[in-house]
Amino acid sequence: MDEECQRPAYRNLADALTTTRRYGSYALAGYIVKKGPEFRSWKTASIAAGIFITDALDGWLARKSKIPSAQGARNDEETDKVLYNNVMSALTIATGDQRYLGYLVTNQVRDQVVGAKRGELRERGLKANSRRLGQYKTRVQAAAIVADLSPLGETLP
Repeated sequence: MDEECQRPAYRNLADALTTTRRYGSYALAGYIVKKGPEFRSWKTASIAAGIFITDALDGWLARKSKIPSAQGARNDEETDKVLYNNVMSALTIATGDQRYLGYLVTNQVRDQVVGAKRGELRERGLKANSRRLGQYKTRVQAAAIVADLSPLGETLP
């Protein structure tokens, strides 16, 4: 790849956003647990939306950098898992609703299966990027979590 086309500042910013999202997920989970059953608010939903938006933004910056990074892709993938797991765990604790724990376990099983397949592909030197369906799943999850964290969450099944 032509080095003149590469933009290392974009790559660095993408990696920094991924790290920020990871730490933001810990802060969000802590906030939910601290607030307990009163966690639902537009403020909580806005914080979560901001954290989820960094996922799209860091991916866009990584592509704009024109510097492929297998480590950056894996870090992004792991950070997505940490974010979802932290929020689902916090919601289980804050509400006592075991459905969140069910969502968490189901997602863990799926992640193990997908992760194993991606690992096989990477060992063979093949790309293991997420597919459109996986990207759609991530967006739907994010929207559902943000809605659940808002006052609307009290009216959702």
